[in-house]
Amino acid sequence: MMGLSQALWFWSLIVNRYMHLWFNRNKRERKLLMIMMVVLIFSGFILMGSNIYQETARINLQLKKAKQEYEYVFSGAERIMKLSKQQLLKTNPSSIINLIQDVSSENDIEGFSVSIEGDMINTNFIAKDLNQIIVFITEVNNMTGLDIKSFEFQNSEKERSVQVIFVAKR
Repeated sequence: MMGLSQALWFWSLIVNRYMHLWFNRNKRERKLLMIMMVVLIFSGFILMGSNIYQETARINLQLKKAKQEYEYVFSGAERIMKLSKQQLLKTNPSSIINLIQDVSSENDIEGFSVSIEGDMINTNFIAKDLNQIIVFITEVNNMTGLDIKSFEFQNSEKERSVQVIFVAKR
């Protein structure tokens, strides 16, 4: 208890001394002191704002670098995956055919047939709508890394026949 009352006494002494200094000044000196305090407080706010701005700029720069590194690593991993799929096409073409057949069955594609001629994969199927074709081509590209060499679409009254030839990237 003794410590708290001593601390209060100390602070009241400091406040009394500053009040005494304040009221012993003439009007002009008080105005100058007030202006000086306002300038100091305003300068403090400017300094804090500047530090916050600099820190934000530094963090944004770090974010951009991290994003670029991520994109670089991601594109490298994508290239490796596609190269491995292309190697798989050369060494074990039946696994690529199975992947493409899985994509066709997942998308309820009817009349599906697939064949391999060299580094090209020929697919024929009947599509319900254009969206089904887009999804099929996109998924085959994502899973195998194969690009489209040619695309034929025949629209008759009864059915929409599609032929897509995929080729391995070089």
